[in-house]
Amino acid sequence: LALFLAGCGKNTLPWEASGSSARMRWEQFPVVLWMDPAIAEDAARMDDVHVAVAWWEEQVSRPLFDLRTWSGPMPPYAGGTATDPQDFLGNVLFFQDPWPHAEDVKGKTFLLASQDRLEQGLIALKGDEPYCHGGCAANPGRRVVFQKLVAHELGHFLGLPHTEDPESLMSPDLTPEPLPAATVTAEELGRIVN
Repeated sequence: LALFLAGCGKNTLPWEASGSSARMRWEQFPVVLWMDPAIAEDAARMDDVHVAVAWWEEQVSRPLFDLRTWSGPMPPYAGGTATDPQDFLGNVLFFQDPWPHAEDVKGKTFLLASQDRLEQGLIALKGDEPYCHGGCAANPGRRVVFQKLVAHELGHFLGLPHTEDPESLMSPDLTPEPLPAATVTAEELGRIVN
């Protein structure tokens, strides 16, 4: 197994840096994704997760995720460090606090893969960030839109790298606009399900 990190700064995934055309993807869908209780038990956060999941599932016209509430230990890994987790305990979306990454990075996705198959993933979100929830049409503080951040990290969880297109959901620079305005290309969608 190999560990891949998809950080939402300006770094690249290992197969991007090597010039590889490998398409890392899950063998079958839907993939079980466990929610941190701090997310699952908060209606606004969970509504945003459902919007992000529905956005991806609408793009590919199929169920991608089976969402469940995590009841295991936190953090959801048994070895390594906060910046390099090892021995994942499941596919878990969780708040990481204290946040061990750069201040401008709001999410990190860690993937375990064997050859071209994704086998496990963790999505860590900055725990003490004052996110904007819901549609965020009026976002005076230009806060991070939680549903858009979750959708972006789900894209990495699905095996997508960053793109240079500033309008793409997979741009490393997330804009404060609501999620429905985001786009992905047919090529990106093909990497997920083909």
